[in-house]
Amino acid sequence: MGKSANDFLLSIIIPVYNVSKYLPRLVDSLSIQDLADVQIIFIDDGSTDNSLEILNSIDKFACIVIHQDNKGVAAARNNGLAKAKGRYYTFIDPDDNISPNYISKIKSNLRSNPDLLLTNFYYSRNGKLGKSLNSVISSREITPVEILKMILTGTGSLNGVLWGKVFSAKLFDSNPFPIQRAYSDHVPCIKAICRAKRAIYVKDAYYIYTADRSDSLQNKQTENDLRDGIRIIEDAHRIILHYYPSLKEYTDMDLIRTYIDICVRVCTSCKITSKDKRRIFSANRRAAKVALKNIGKINVHALRKISYIVLLDGYGPTIVALKVAMLLGK
Repeated sequence: MGKSANDFLLSIIIPVYNVSKYLPRLVDSLSIQDLADVQIIFIDDGSTDNSLEILNSIDKFACIVIHQDNKGVAAARNNGLAKAKGRYYTFIDPDDNISPNYISKIKSNLRSNPDLLLTNFYYSRNGKLGKSLNSVISSREITPVEILKMILTGTGSLNGVLWGKVFSAKLFDSNPFPIQRAYSDHVPCIKAICRAKRAIYVKDAYYIYTADRSDSLQNKQTENDLRDGIRIIEDAHRIILHYYPSLKEYTDMDLIRTYIDICVRVCTSCKITSKDKRRIFSANRRAAKVALKNIGKINVHALRKISYIVLLDGYGPTIVALKVAMLLGK
């Protein structure tokens, strides 16, 4: 007889689509983890490479492999949630990696029954780790409102994505992923954080985000994807202000960051023509400039204000700035 709901401590949900280049690395990483009382769920989203074959050949540990027609990462994660039987959920992207002690550290820290757990994380470029990006968190106990402030200000690059976090299963009750191509994880993640009562940070377990994958969805965003991005941020802000109205100053700041981020994503997308890039860039630049009129009232470091202004100087300067940042590995 199979285990019933909540009979595992932890469910790991991993959506998969055409990642045969990266998948063996993650499988190897999982094989050396402490997987007792852990449920691993891979959801193949209609891969056209040999990702499904790799999953079906796993014999290093027990896992569930689900195959679905190509419906997108949001549908894949929802499918994983439907099969999850853990008291906690964590999400791993198949092109990323985790530290050797990742699961054991998570499990030991779940003994205190937090609603939410954050791990450390690093960006990886050319197989090399950058600096620790959650080192700005100085204590084990951290409140959900402190986490939201960090997300809204980009402090330490902490953001509203699923990876590097562990959620109590109850935080995803009536909290599915919206079916859209891009940014589908942001609102459910923010809603889960807002619902959490107690959160902790585990600095000696770390998630490794692959930041230089040229064929990732981040580099293939269409105009519709970018429009969805703005709508999603606005939806997330409404949720945050419902729970924490005092964070209005921070949501205002995040809206500026969102317009600037969209400008950057326009420049890096391979799905938008050069002509359309300039048009979309200009529209978001104008919106950001309107928001920037209130930046003097926003509590943000002077260097960040300067970076906003430099990035909004125009399409050409932004392209140059991105190339310089790439050369510097930023």
